[in-house]
Amino acid sequence: MIKIILVRHGEKTGRHGGKAGLSRDKADPLSAAGEAQVRKLCRRLQKAARRPTLFLTSRFRHAQQTAEILRCALNRRVPLARLDSLTPLRARLASKAVNSERYVAAILDEVLRLAAARPGIKLGDDSTIVMVLHEPRNIQVALQLQGESPQAWRTWRGGPSRGKWPRYGEIVRLTARDMDAVKAGQAVER
Repeated sequence: MIKIILVRHGEKTGRHGGKAGLSRDKADPLSAAGEAQVRKLCRRLQKAARRPTLFLTSRFRHAQQTAEILRCALNRRVPLARLDSLTPLRARLASKAVNSERYVAAILDEVLRLAAARPGIKLGDDSTIVMVLHEPRNIQVALQLQGESPQAWRTWRGGPSRGKWPRYGEIVRLTARDMDAVKAGQAVER
């Protein structure tokens, strides 16, 4: 069984909205409250039976800090990879070729290429993958992994979350039989 933990990064400093602020937004570090949120999440996740086998994050500073705190607390021996496909508004993801319907395919493609290039990355049936994401992509990925349309993220009310999507430093937990089930959108929220 593969476990996927989708983490919304901890609260960041600064509030730069819109396109003009994106270049500054990506450099915003975690706030003190954000660090506390992530450490609280670490304590919750340390009680889990399986330790993470891979950490994935976007290239934004606050997401990377969130992933690094989690990795150091949960399993510092496993890889942490920064992916373009998890980074908001990367040029190749902003194109029509990779829209939200293909977002998970872009992530999986990048992870599989990374696993082929880095021998330390194992994607077996007993993997626990932690992905640090941004709003609303965390929700859209959760939906798509469950075979739902990512376009329905504002109105979806299924699964244990019942549409109460993660705030800063919170998670959605998914499980799937194997990588083929992940690719087919057959993950289940638990």
